[in-house]
Amino acid sequence: METKGTKTVDISVIVPVYKISENYLRICIESLIAVRNTPVEIILVDDGSPDNCGVICDEYASRDDRISVIHQENQGVSVARNNGIAAAKGKWLCFVDADDWVEKNYYEMLAPYTQSLYDVLIFADYENNKKVACKGLKGVLQTASYEELCWRLLLPNKYKESNEMSSPWGKLFSREFIARHKMRFEPRLWMAEDRLFMLDALVKYPNVDCFDTYYYHHRIHIASVSKMYNPRIIEWVSTYKTYIDKRISSRLCDEIKRNEMNFDIITLSSLQSDCNRIYFFHPYNPKPYRLRRDEFFEYIENRPWIKKSIKSVKVRELRPIHAIVLIFIKLHCFFMLNFMYKLRYWLIH
Repeated sequence: METKGTKTVDISVIVPVYKISENYLRICIESLIAVRNTPVEIILVDDGSPDNCGVICDEYASRDDRISVIHQENQGVSVARNNGIAAAKGKWLCFVDADDWVEKNYYEMLAPYTQSLYDVLIFADYENNKKVACKGLKGVLQTASYEELCWRLLLPNKYKESNEMSSPWGKLFSREFIARHKMRFEPRLWMAEDRLFMLDALVKYPNVDCFDTYYYHHRIHIASVSKMYNPRIIEWVSTYKTYIDKRISSRLCDEIKRNEMNFDIITLSSLQSDCNRIYFFHPYNPKPYRLRRDEFFEYIENRPWIKKSIKSVKVRELRPIHAIVLIFIKLHCFFMLNFMYKLRYWLIH
């Protein structure tokens, strides 16, 4: 296990890079190299970024022999991370998003854990500088059934800890564990690939532990992939649903349980839909109001599983925000949905 130099590698840090603010990218890399002579390798994967990101990656690689750069045609974050995994030499794999950053002494913070025999180590993190603890997850992960793992990982916001479970950042993965199970991110997914990767990891019931050690800073901002206007999101969500169906069908033989889980996931997903947030009701969607309204109800009408779930689910069973969305959908009140989503967008951003 050697870097470009001669040092043994404890941790391989994999950073997919695509159309990131130059300032954010430099902050990220600077935080990773802040402490010199640490036994880590930093793999920057330039996913065919059309801006100056690739040049910045090469600039840092020329200055620090712990950094290597992979340049690839634009194939999405899944392929970028997979190529990073294939190139990694460390005992542990650590994923960092290029618009996030780590504590400058992150290696010293993680070093005590690198001698452990665990498969997955989960750490607390900061989200826009707010602490998000994770230690309570250990009991859940040790006792959760497959159904509960699905609900917690595939239904964002249903559980307070869903973000910590469903993202690959803020964790250490044993490279031996990843290799043994031939784990990779789904290449066809450009969004929500992290949830499926974590589900694939946790259903192997790895030896896992959680620590309230805060070394990772997750930046939530208006230009992130999950917040930007995306006209292809309907296609991406359809692909994502196909992969979910495949996993549930392969793990659950009981048809009633399988149908219940599918119904739950479809219902809540439709009420907190990425299609709603970053397409139909996104402030930067250039389509006229009436066209968006017609597209929205046509989208529901042409997908029987969504139509059925919206018709059948009980308002009292939902969290308040989802109940409000459901009521407006049932009333065909596009104006109020549009107002609510746009107000929420501007309040957050």
